[in-house]
Amino acid sequence: MTKVKINVHGGPSPSRRNTLAQALFEAEISLLRYYPTHDGYVALIEDNSQAEKHFSHQVTTKLEKLGFSPVLPLDMRAKLTLVFKKLDRQVVNETSDDITNEIMASAPHAKVENIHIMQALYMIKARFADHASANKIKEEGIFLFKLYVAPWQIEFERFTPVRQCMNCYAYGHLKTNCKDEKKSLCSESVAQKAAQATVQATTNAWRPLINQVRQDIKENNIPKKDPTMHLALPNDLSRDILGTCQGGPKEEQPPRPRSKRSRLLGDPEGGPTSSPSAPARKPSEAALHIQALDTQVEQISPYTPTTPATPTPAPDTSVRPKQQRATAIPASSKTHTPAPPKAVDQAPSAELATPGPAETSSPTIPTAPLWGRIVWRGLWME
Repeated sequence: MTKVKINVHGGPSPSRRNTLAQALFEAEISLLRYYPTHDGYVALIEDNSQAEKHFSHQVTTKLEKLGFSPVLPLDMRAKLTLVFKKLDRQVVNETSDDITNEIMASAPHAKVENIHIMQALYMIKARFADHASANKIKEEGIFLFKLYVAPWQIEFERFTPVRQCMNCYAYGHLKTNCKDEKKSLCSESVAQKAAQATVQATTNAWRPLINQVRQDIKENNIPKKDPTMHLALPNDLSRDILGTCQGGPKEEQPPRPRSKRSRLLGDPEGGPTSSPSAPARKPSEAALHIQALDTQVEQISPYTPTTPATPTPAPDTSVRPKQQRATAIPASSKTHTPAPPKAVDQAPSAELATPGPAETSSPTIPTAPLWGRIVWRGLWME
């Protein structure tokens, strides 16, 4: 007896049951009985040949159109695969496509779904679409590449059901036939019980201290803390926020000290909320020396700016180095382009100046302090 599961799209119902019975009767499939499940029906079939008709191409297509889909059992799935043993080397050296075409040429009624070649064992596994084609090849044999494969060389794929008891987790019997009174536990249950035992042991160890704390609280009437969590903010920030939210008077903030940037920019106040400016500090000796040099420079004639030198054109990067060397003017050429005149600063100098008769009364400026002042200003003389 074989059990075949038939799923029903939309769930079982009396009308769907009558439709399934009519479809199986027209396909000439006899059933012992069938009983409903949560998502379909389970059909009990006495003959295996009748069960195989459920999964023929015609019956499967018809049931799918009506909203039914039979589920192929594992033992019947194994009978769709044939194993060809003790084959010739010529056969196992062929490709899967060539073997598939050869089987369909020798047995036109067969439809091959998959081919697996095992060259080391000289075996081929072929899975067919229906049981009728597999049974016929198993009974009659087949020619492969002009070599006959006898029925004794062909067998169905072996199926070994594995039964495991979900009570003692042993193999070979089911839970209903289990005789083990001491039930085993799975890993998750063991881990859960171990965690509970650990927590209970820890609680028992701390129980005396917990009871003592509870007793002290009860005797001293210590008020319980408010479990509400408060956000810890700085004193000034929380006071400003609470004062603004509650609409209370806002305290005046102390004047903000003047920033360094405002002092550098020459702002005596340093902003609308800055403090009074600090007293000016006494200038250093270096500042007094620089101020004296500035006074000496101002007594000299006005400074004439130098003529900027002609900028040298940048080399053309679009030309490669080899092309630049090829297009460069040779050194032996007679034409020579003189270099542009070098710019000379026209800064006044007491040594180069030629005093005239009217300039004898001009003050004499020492060159060393003047030269140091010009260098400090960034003006170089040649």
